[in-house]
Amino acid sequence: MHPCAAIVTIGSELVDGRLVDTNANRLDERLRRLGFVVAFHVSAGDRPDDIDAALDFVVTRATVVIVSGGLGPTEDDITRDAMARLSGTPLRENAEARAHVEGIFEAFGRDMPPNNEKQALMPEGAHVLPNRAGTAFGFRVDVGEPQTSFFVVPGVPRELEIMFDEQVAPQLVERARALGAPTWASDEIYCFGMSESALDLAIANLCRDADPSVSLNVRDGQVRVTVTASGEDAELAAGRVRERLDAIVSRLGRRVVDRGGRDLPNRVAALLADSGLGLAMAESCTGGLCSSLLTAIPGVSRSLKESVVSYHNDSKVNRLGVDPDLLVCHGAVSAEVAQAMARGARVRAGVDVAVAITGVAGPSGGSQEKPVGRVYLAVDASPLGREPFIEVVERSFGAQGRNRIRSLAAHTALDRLRLYLESQAEDG
Repeated sequence: MHPCAAIVTIGSELVDGRLVDTNANRLDERLRRLGFVVAFHVSAGDRPDDIDAALDFVVTRATVVIVSGGLGPTEDDITRDAMARLSGTPLRENAEARAHVEGIFEAFGRDMPPNNEKQALMPEGAHVLPNRAGTAFGFRVDVGEPQTSFFVVPGVPRELEIMFDEQVAPQLVERARALGAPTWASDEIYCFGMSESALDLAIANLCRDADPSVSLNVRDGQVRVTVTASGEDAELAAGRVRERLDAIVSRLGRRVVDRGGRDLPNRVAALLADSGLGLAMAESCTGGLCSSLLTAIPGVSRSLKESVVSYHNDSKVNRLGVDPDLLVCHGAVSAEVAQAMARGARVRAGVDVAVAITGVAGPSGGSQEKPVGRVYLAVDASPLGREPFIEVVERSFGAQGRNRIRSLAAHTALDRLRLYLESQAEDG
C-alpha cells in the first residue's frame, strides 16, 4: 500500500502567474522518496474561501497533507486561520513560537513589530514544528476520522526544505511504517549534450517498468534521470536502483555528467579540485553567468583564479590581448576570437586552463551568417608536463530568448571543460 498524500500551496502570486510554484516540486520529490504517492496538488490564492475550499477538497482524499505558505506576519497571511476553521479549534498563542520570534528581533537589536505577534498563533492542540531558518514556526494538525495529518510550513523555499527534512520527514517515516508502506530508495544522475526526447529514446527499454521507475526532468540543458524502486528493506530497494542506473550509465556513456548525482557545475568544481589545475574564464555574451554557476559552489576559489567579462571589443583587446585584426576580419562572434579570448585569459591569469564564450544572445544583433543563438566556446589548456589542448566548438541554440541562450551557452562551456578534465584524469 502506498499512502496517499496531497500538497496545498497558498499564495495569490502562485495562481495569478507572478511566481512559479517550485515548492510543489520540492515537496513531491521528498514525499515520493518517503513512500507516499502524491495524488493531488492544489494551489489557492490568499482569500479565506479559496483556502477553505482547497483544504476541504484534500481532507477526505489524503492521509497526509503538506500545506505551504501563508504563515507570515501580513494581513494576507491567513493559513493559520483556515487551519483553525478546518480543525474546529481556536487559535492560541504558543509560548515557544513567541519566544522564537522575539529572540530573532532581539538579536538584530530591534523591537518586534506588533504584526509579527500573529506568527506565534496556531490551532489549539497543534503539534509544534520549530523553524531554525526563519521567524514562522509550523505546526501539525490531525483532522477527521480516519485521521488526516496536515503539516503546515512556511512558503519560503529555504525554510520549507529545512523544516521538511528536519521536522516533517521523521514523522512521515513513522507514519509510512505504520501504514505498511514499502521501503523506497531513489537516486539520480545528470546528463548533458542530448535533448530529453533523444535521451528518452536512448533508454526507452529501460524505462518500461513501474518499479523501478525512471523519470526525466530537464533544466538548463541538463536532463536529470531519477530512478526509484521499492523493496522489502532499504538495501534491497537501493540495490535495484543501482542496477538500473548502471544500465542507463552504460547506455549513455560520456553524456552522463556524474554518477554521484552531482549536476554540471558541481561536477566541474569537483574535477577542478581533484586535478589541482587553475582556471580562468573569459565571457562575452554570457556576462559572467558561467563564472557565477561555479562561484555558487563553496571552495571553488581554490581553482577559479580570474574571470573577465569582456563584453565590448575594446575589453577583448585591452584585457585579453585579442588581436584587433581578428575582430575586423572575423567579428567578435567567431571561432577565431573565442580561441584568442581563451588563450589570452589563460596566459594573463597565469593558469593551466581557460574557457571563453562569445555569441549572439539576442533578441537583436543577429545576421544571416551569424543568427541569434550562434555561440562559440573555447577551451585552452597547457598544464605543466602535459600536451597543450585547444578546442573551439560552435553551437546554434536558435532564437529561444536571451536568458535561455545565455544559460545554455554557460552550461555548454562547463560541459566542454568537464570533458577535458575527465580526459586528463583518465590519462593519469
